[in-house]
Amino acid sequence: MYIFFWIIFSTMGIIALYLLINTNVKINKIVSNKEFFPKDPQVKYFINKNKK
Repeated sequence: MYIFFWIIFSTMGIIALYLLINTNVKINKIVSNKEFFPKDPQVKYFINKNKK
């Protein structure tokens, strides 16, 4: 009976760890692409000034 409990418990742990790593990778991709944070207004000003 204890063996079945440990098999179920360990598989749930492995699945939880996999989901945690998966979401962490997605969050890191969003942050590295700067999609989540708006651009600095000063940077926009200098970019527009250089285009003219």
